[in-house]
Amino acid sequence: MLNLASGGGYRLAGVSVLDLDPTFLIQLVVFVLVFLLLKRLLFKPVLALIEERRERTVKMQEEAERLRSEAEKNLRRSDQKLAEARAASLDEAERVRLAVWNAEQEMLARSRQEAGALVEKSRQEMAKEVERLRTELLGEVETFGRSIASKLLERDVGSDPRSRKP
Repeated sequence: MLNLASGGGYRLAGVSVLDLDPTFLIQLVVFVLVFLLLKRLLFKPVLALIEERRERTVKMQEEAERLRSEAEKNLRRSDQKLAEARAASLDEAERVRLAVWNAEQEMLARSRQEAGALVEKSRQEMAKEVERLRTELLGEVETFGRSIASKLLERDVGSDPRSRKP
């Protein structure tokens, strides 16, 4: 049973549970002084260190998030520039291909024209040569004819029969 004794303490079945004597007060004062001293010398610096570390961690996390965001933005920008460069290079390749095709067509047309001119020149030269040979052969036909006739007839056929004297 709990009894409040007149000696300033609590008693439980005749045994004192809490004695409030002068040493308790000294211990309480020493405890408060040690607590205040530890609070000032140990707890505050440790708590300040913990708070500083927490603030640095928060700042580092914010900086990391900012850097990540900036890196993503730079990546998007570089991807966009790469896509633009690809499109420009494809356009340039198409332009070059078209220019090469046009140059090829011009060269083919020029070659065809030159070949046509050469063929025409050759035809004209051949026609002239044929005409020259025809004229030359026509001049010699009579001579060849007499020669052939002489060999076939086995006698001399001579020159123009009208000019022959009987």
